[in-house]
Amino acid sequence: MAEIQGLAGNRNNINYISKAYARGKLSHAYIIEGPEDSGKELFAERMAQALLCRNARPGEELFNGHVPCGTCSACAKTFTGNHPDLIHVRHEKETVLSVGEIREQVVADLAIKPYYGPYKIYIIRDAQLMNESAQNALLKTMEEPAGYGIILLLTDNADGFLQTIRSRCIRIRMEQVPGRQEAAHLLDEEGTRTLEILEQILSMDALQINKASKELEGFRRDRILKLMRLWFRDLLVYKSIGTDGTLYFPDRSILRDTAARVSYECLNRILAGIDETEARLKASVKAEAAYETLLLTIRRNLR
Repeated sequence: MAEIQGLAGNRNNINYISKAYARGKLSHAYIIEGPEDSGKELFAERMAQALLCRNARPGEELFNGHVPCGTCSACAKTFTGNHPDLIHVRHEKETVLSVGEIREQVVADLAIKPYYGPYKIYIIRDAQLMNESAQNALLKTMEEPAGYGIILLLTDNADGFLQTIRSRCIRIRMEQVPGRQEAAHLLDEEGTRTLEILEQILSMDALQINKASKELEGFRRDRILKLMRLWFRDLLVYKSIGTDGTLYFPDRSILRDTAARVSYECLNRILAGIDETEARLKASVKAEAAYETLLLTIRRNLR
């Protein structure tokens, strides 16, 4: 099963959804609970993208290496936030999600069948902000669910829901991943220099890339490659959902500008290049040559 970048430590939850889909046992409603940096938003997005992917097949597990594929028309729509069957429920006030907003964006909308795929998926962030009237309006929908509707309630505190809501949802608890602490641990002198190279790579010529490759050759390869994976994982997350507390490097403004420019296909090629570099180093390929190939791959795909 393919790893989902940014959701390390939550493989059990990934496996659960994958197998439930394969067995035709998906629920119509889930509570996805976890602290700010647990990746619950990313989990919900990837779950929706997999379910709506054109390559998803009933009876087969999700996240199997080609679902979500990232290239079909459905994936293109979900990745850009334009899929008509993936609804992000919004609320006007910061402190409350009102009954009117739930009725308009979920209850009434669910009466309309999917436009494009087999499901209509509703992601409700900060769902604990629903007042009692809003929860009761949603409850009526849960009691008589549309076969194609899936509601994802994202929260840091499931105890804020009515018991009647909790009893009608599958509860998924996300594990907190100490991402920023992990990244900070890698940012010693070698790690800081590695990030500088990644941030400056578009302005480097061939001679400068060769020089940078020689620098990397003297660094601890396991830490450097791990740091590179975290950096490009951040780009994937930022491109998908923006900054939501799950970034390893939240203070790097270059992430926003780069994410707006680079495609998912190019980011996946870079991540594959990092994996290939690791394999080449294990096979005793000269480190300088392996890093130079990787840096050229990164520069080519970031342009």
